[in-house]
Amino acid sequence: MKVQSPYTKIIIDYKKSKIIERFPELDNPQLDNYISLYKYISNVPECFFNEEVFNLFYGWLMSTDVSNRDLLESYFSDNEKRISNAIRNLNQINELRIHDENIQGKDDYNLLEVIDNCIHHNYLRMIEGVLAPLIYSVSFISRINRNKSPDDLDVYNSVEEIQKQHLELNILVMPYKHIVRNGIAHGSVDYLNNEIQYTDKKGNSETLFYADVITLFDELIDCCNAMVLALKLFLIKHNKDEYKFPCAFLIEELKAQTENIWLEVNNCLPMTILGDKSQLLVYTYVKTTDILKVNLFMYQIANIAETLLPDYERYFITFRSNCAYPGWFSFDGNKLTIARMSKTDDYKVFVEAIEEAGILFKPKWKFPKLVYKIDSFIESFFICSLKLKEDLQKIFMKATIKK
Repeated sequence: MKVQSPYTKIIIDYKKSKIIERFPELDNPQLDNYISLYKYISNVPECFFNEEVFNLFYGWLMSTDVSNRDLLESYFSDNEKRISNAIRNLNQINELRIHDENIQGKDDYNLLEVIDNCIHHNYLRMIEGVLAPLIYSVSFISRINRNKSPDDLDVYNSVEEIQKQHLELNILVMPYKHIVRNGIAHGSVDYLNNEIQYTDKKGNSETLFYADVITLFDELIDCCNAMVLALKLFLIKHNKDEYKFPCAFLIEELKAQTENIWLEVNNCLPMTILGDKSQLLVYTYVKTTDILKVNLFMYQIANIAETLLPDYERYFITFRSNCAYPGWFSFDGNKLTIARMSKTDDYKVFVEAIEEAGILFKPKWKFPKLVYKIDSFIESFFICSLKLKEDLQKIFMKATIKK
């Protein structure tokens, strides 16, 4: 059983309702762990995912689950790290500030600066680190079904396989420009008047207007976001005992389910420590000196981390902070499992899972308890106002319709 703090429960329930409203196929009490999909509703550029790509790739995954389940299971199992890296690369590129920039009215120099400093190397990174692992699922299964070896399936051959054998999925690879990719990677890039000429090592060239280069990059982002969303939705709808979940997706979910203003999860790192013990290292950032809040959220992080990423002998949560010295919370993995299996919502069971000398939290300053209570009250008000605002909107909408 997953334990939720009063603060995060309201936010999670609100986000769940919005996600189900956007993706009705998730309206099933048996389905869980999809809070991270909220960013495809609220965040830029994720919310601009290509709907057609999403529908086609999701449809292909669903049909392949019926016709070639063994091959699809093999793809997820053998390429888990590659898929995780693709999700991680895409997340990092999604977080770039370039997506918030308005290029309307910019002169040629400003456009060239954006293209040279941001677009080119990220276009290459998207092609090699995101698009290639995603389309490999289609090209890999296509090759196996044709009794052909998938050993030479680099990005170029994967694109070619889809274009020749799966014309209905051609839109998945439309943002891929072979000469542009090769020109950036190991050819040459020449800046002309209002245009950029890309030339590969064989002398083949392609010329694009400045604005077209930016459009190409945007289309690639929207395409990859759509494919990752389809992949996540497919995996959520299927029991994780059937298909191996990419670790990066589970880490995203851990971040989403523990999100609050006082403490955030930055990343997770599986490792082996002394004694050949498995450990999940969770990196966090603390933004309060209130020990009660820190304890509450650390227990929650440990519980959800063990639920999403089980079977580690130790869960070590380390943190940085501007208001506290670096510290940690260390939990015994076996005791966390026992606490989860007990199906209790009492936080006391997680206290027993803390290892000896497992807590180090030393704030740089402290405030009176009353200050912390006021802080909690203000945040609780804003959290509750999310639901209240939505309810009021529905009431006024119904009243307007009746008139």
